Amino acid sequence: MIIPIRFENDSYFKKEILNSHGYFDVAKDKDASGDNQDVWHLACSQMNNFNREWSLEEKYVNFQDVLTGNFDTEQYLEITIGNWFLLKDRSWVKDKNIIVTNFTESWLRGLPCYGNHHKSVYDLDVLEDLKLAKNPVLIRDNAIKIDDIKCVQVHYFYMECREHYQTWIPWCSNYEEFVANNINRIDEKQYKYVALLGHTKPHRTDFQSKIQKLGVPAFIGGFDYGKIDYDEHQKDHTDQNFLKDRFVAKQWLWNTKLWVVHETHCTYKGQPQDYMCAPITEKTWKPIAFGMPFVINCNIKQLERLEELGFDTFTSLFGNYHTDDFETTNDNIIEIIKNIDSYDTKELKRICRKNWIRFMNLTHFDFRDKFWKELGISYE
Repeated sequence: MIIPIRFENDSYFKKEILNSHGYFDVAKDKDASGDNQDVWHLACSQMNNFNREWSLEEKYVNFQDVLTGNFDTEQYLEITIGNWFLLKDRSWVKDKNIIVTNFTESWLRGLPCYGNHHKSVYDLDVLEDLKLAKNPVLIRDNAIKIDDIKCVQVHYFYMECREHYQTWIPWCSNYEEFVANNINRIDEKQYKYVALLGHTKPHRTDFQSKIQKLGVPAFIGGFDYGKIDYDEHQKDHTDQNFLKDRFVAKQWLWNTKLWVVHETHCTYKGQPQDYMCAPITEKTWKPIAFGMPFVINCNIKQLERLEELGFDTFTSLFGNYHTDDFETTNDNIIEIIKNIDSYDTKELKRICRKNWIRFMNLTHFDFRDKFWKELGISYE
């Protein structure tokens, strides 16, 4: 059984961090404690209550009761990564079952997260303190495993994509017909690739600087890398218009042979495994949902996870292009772009259809069931 922790007040937290906006994960317009406590990152509670209104008041244990042992110690205590990071003292976790969760992102706040565009405060003890628990569990959108901790990947972005993919292509009146036709016309497309780069990150900057020298027809840019053709929402802000980072133009699909993904995070040679991030966000699900061949610069564990989920990552055609370093991975991706016209279009179409069918058959409810099976702990 899983029970979320409710913090009665902020006295348990590090004041210097609590007063520093943006250094910890608390949802907008929410607090770290009290009646307005943020529950967004409680992955287990979110998955249990998916698609319904719910409140922390339905089920919780006060933190003071945790400290005094006034609860069923066989229960798993659920706490967000933000609150875990903020705690002054975590020694209370000894001999307890604990689940630290991040519903939407790949990081554990406090650990270095390479390529994050916002300032971070580090506290490496967040990991070692978690290992003090009798049964430590870490849930986040990350395919990386950590020794001595049960790590489970939650796929919020897949569930979002599975529910809302048609709103990302508002110009399309018949989704299934469009995707089927888009797959069938791969060899008729004029542009080599599309790369929606987004916020400035090392692997994206490296790719842009290298690919510009190639001079092939393509769609590339977005956010900090400048306007990309046919982007109707670049000027918007995500708070006012969710399509700023979800919109997909018809031309990016209909006239482009390869979708190049540079995920939220990347890997560099020599990076400690515990600090690696291997998320699968909407950046990856877009080409799958819309019938496109794709390559990804993220972490090789992300590709392995996609295969586990029943998707094909095109490595049978493109080879093992992903390395342990984002720069050499970009070099290999650029070679694929150079030679995209030489790959067997019949096989490209077959894999695109396979992925699309898998996407259509794997509902967000299926993902919920998979999550609970992998976690192996019941909520009730």
